[in-house]
Amino acid sequence: MQTTNRKIRFYAKETPGIESNVPEGLELVQSYVISNNRSSSQEVQMEMDPNKMVELVFDDNTTWFGNSDVFDDVFPEQTAGKRGINDVFDLPLSIESDDQSRGIIKKIALKVIHVFTKKAIQVGIKTLATRFEEKSLEGQSGLYWINENFELKSKYIKEESDRPFLLFLHGTGSSTTGSFAELNTENKSLWLQMLSIYGDRILGFQHETLTKSPIQNVRELIDAVPANTKLDLISHSRGGLVGELLVRFSEYQEGFTDTVLSLLERHHAKSDA
Repeated sequence: MQTTNRKIRFYAKETPGIESNVPEGLELVQSYVISNNRSSSQEVQMEMDPNKMVELVFDDNTTWFGNSDVFDDVFPEQTAGKRGINDVFDLPLSIESDDQSRGIIKKIALKVIHVFTKKAIQVGIKTLATRFEEKSLEGQSGLYWINENFELKSKYIKEESDRPFLLFLHGTGSSTTGSFAELNTENKSLWLQMLSIYGDRILGFQHETLTKSPIQNVRELIDAVPANTKLDLISHSRGGLVGELLVRFSEYQEGFTDTVLSLLERHHAKSDA
């Protein structure tokens, strides 16, 4: 994982005292409360360098954590073409979320940005990212069975079946339960419907999103299942890119689009395609 410098522009109020759960090996250097009122806030141009990590906190209390690449994961359409050394990326004020139960799209506002830097005596960013991933995944990396309470059960072992499996692909810096467990509480009827269709054939792919590229994730997933396994996919954020690559592996004769190649190049995996 290699991080390049980039400039991020937004309007906010500096608030040093906001509480944040500081990851091990990092120190909180600044917090910003995002504002859409330019008259009561100040323009911030933040330069992301290899020593910086950010946490994006949204109005629904979901969080995204990572280096400068996290902006590509959260705002892929807006960051396209904004990777040059002199380019300034204007940070959007919200993301869109599908409410499938009501068939509507709602906007979730970006609330706070926490900026961290690694401590001078600590190890490198990649080691910190590895620690963060281990904590997020709770030491469970790979393919796992999901039970009726949406809990990770035992690790999946290759199993031949002519029936489809339902596979969950989580987002950046998250886990299967972190991205999807609310199905069992907030959308119980939908979860029960999934259980009625797939029964005990429901899987979660616990994969590293900060230290491995999407194509590395896909290779590990393909190695974990038998050939000709049928998978129905549900993804969140960056998991959608993993899912798209997985589909392209299954239909390889069509090759990769320029968009996919561009995304792979960002993750330094273009030669693998």
